[in-house]
Amino acid sequence: MTSCGRLAALIGLLLQLGPAMASAGAVVLTATGAEQLAEVQDVWAAQQQARAKSLTESALAKRQLPDPQLKMGLANFPVDSFAFDREPMTQLVVGLQQGLPKRATRRLASERLVSDAELARIRAEENRLRLLRDTRLSWLDVYFQEHAFNLLNDSTALFSQLIEVATERYAAGRGNHQDIIRAQLELDLLKDRLRHQHAGVLAARAALAEWIGQEAASRPLSGPLPLLEVTLDSKLLEQSLPEHPVLRVETQRLRSSELEIAIADQDYRPDWMLSLSYGLREGTNADGRERPDFLSLTVGMDLPLFPTNRQDRRRQAALAQADAAVLGRQSRLRELMAQLRVHLARHEELVERKRLYERNLLTQAHQNVHAALHTYRSDTGDFTALIRAQITELDVRVKAMQVAVELEKTRTRLRYLAAQPSLEENQ
Repeated sequence: MTSCGRLAALIGLLLQLGPAMASAGAVVLTATGAEQLAEVQDVWAAQQQARAKSLTESALAKRQLPDPQLKMGLANFPVDSFAFDREPMTQLVVGLQQGLPKRATRRLASERLVSDAELARIRAEENRLRLLRDTRLSWLDVYFQEHAFNLLNDSTALFSQLIEVATERYAAGRGNHQDIIRAQLELDLLKDRLRHQHAGVLAARAALAEWIGQEAASRPLSGPLPLLEVTLDSKLLEQSLPEHPVLRVETQRLRSSELEIAIADQDYRPDWMLSLSYGLREGTNADGRERPDFLSLTVGMDLPLFPTNRQDRRRQAALAQADAAVLGRQSRLRELMAQLRVHLARHEELVERKRLYERNLLTQAHQNVHAALHTYRSDTGDFTALIRAQITELDVRVKAMQVAVELEKTRTRLRYLAAQPSLEENQ
């Protein structure tokens, strides 16, 4: 093929340059599909739900009185004769003892367990949002790495064509040997870049496998970049931020701490205990009558006389825990608010950059390559300009893909902050 023919073939390759599509009939992995797989395999969420159920059941039991205690034994048994009917005070005692903890304490302890159960449910909800965010971010990493790899891989054919064109023009006396060396150098650099990009693909796939498993993470991805629907109204997002599960976790912790303070306050009041026993006696009295049995009833109570190292300490600990929950909520709110403002500003920047690439830079880079090919073909341009134009277009294509993916990553992070667990997207 002549150099003109090879130039024509080169132009054809340029027009066909694009990411490689998944093989026909292969099961593709969409971003939504990856999120669904991650949810199915989320053991931690199931653990939190089980914990919530356990705490709820325990809360019901906590309201009840403790089980009574059965007591049996011998009282005043003589050890010299071992006779049960000799001494008048010898008894076979059977009794019941019932603890009577304060009703308010039982109620508060039950509410504390209910609060902890709700905390587990909120944590599961927050974990789901975080899981969806991290899974989609990992999917987008794979998407960019593979599409960048495809762009680089497709470009190796173009640089190979450039070497052949430069070689034929040199043989025909219309070029110089430096053009061949330069083309070969750029091809080798591209191959090195391709190897590095392949390592990036493997690393991204491995990161995705953490969420959905190795088999699913090995599937080819869907072709078009998914467009996630998210709320972008800054005022609406800021108003809804206090209801984010991350902050609701801190609010629920504060609720549990307040209940713990109330329980500690109850410790200053005594618990009661009731004991009823029946003493069975044998033998007769001096007057010949049978000895009567004894019935005993006793009432006991706690005496919190020295609260300094017990009740006071527990109450101070509960107060400190409540203060920590308040400060933790304030800190997390500032943190989420800062993230929201950063991501909104980042989103606005990326939208403008994506528009710039789509409307101007991609077209200009492609036209620059065609112009360089035309001038080189007509012997009015040099080979260096053609190589530089080709590298520039390749870089612009990769950068355009990176900007588009970064935009979707930002939208994914905004979805997390908006606490929108919806899996719907526009493909």
